[in-house]
Amino acid sequence: MGAQAIEFAGSFAAVAVLVLIVHLAGFSRPAELQNEQEARELARLTPGGFEVAQIALDLEGSGALALGSDGRLLLIRAHGAQFVAVPVSRGAVQREGDAVTVRHPGSPAIKLRLVATADWAGV
Repeated sequence: MGAQAIEFAGSFAAVAVLVLIVHLAGFSRPAELQNEQEARELARLTPGGFEVAQIALDLEGSGALALGSDGRLLLIRAHGAQFVAVPVSRGAVQREGDAVTVRHPGSPAIKLRLVATADWAGV
């Protein structure tokens, strides 16, 4: 039993070192939108195409809302270390104080603090 415990401890230490290296390399940071241009590019790459008429970034870079020239609404939100663009209905966006909450079926509600919150509530 002593040899197994030493082997387990060695394996555990090796995995812990790998996790630490990955963390120090920056791979454990949540996704963050750097600027409006990055958000526009993510919207543009949406399957079926999306031409942005108006866009608003979250103040902390955790997501964005984009209004298309055709009236469609798109939520850009973090999904792990990447971003996903999800079409949402106009009624999915509700103002809550200094933020908007976007509720999309099948995923948790997303709270965004936008520069112009009032402009996006109820779109």
